[in-house]
Amino acid sequence: MLQHYRDDQRLWGLVRRVKLLRSKQLSPFQSTVVGIRTQRPYAVKLRVWKINYMRLAVFLGGLALFVMSQTLVRNAFFYYTSGCMIGVLASLLIVGFIVYRFTPKVQAFIIL
Repeated sequence: MLQHYRDDQRLWGLVRRVKLLRSKQLSPFQSTVVGIRTQRPYAVKLRVWKINYMRLAVFLGGLALFVMSQTLVRNAFFYYTSGCMIGVLASLLIVGFIVYRFTPKVQAFIIL
């Protein structure tokens, strides 16, 4: 770690005061050790990006529908199938809403 620090000081010693060069990018596929040497108090922030695979799948599905839309609107099977699916989903939502409104809240709390 000390050798990396010395290499960093040797290469960037003249321009280390520039704010843009204080940010470091680390590879997620390699083990990395970070050392900080300063005479003032400091704060270290770590930003972790997590990928939501469900959102990615929905996005890719929407993108595929957009790209294929010109051929899908001319297909009668897709037209009637998507209309039936939307109707079934809408009726299930209405039934679910009605069941939710008529079930007593106290019994649901006791069951849990």
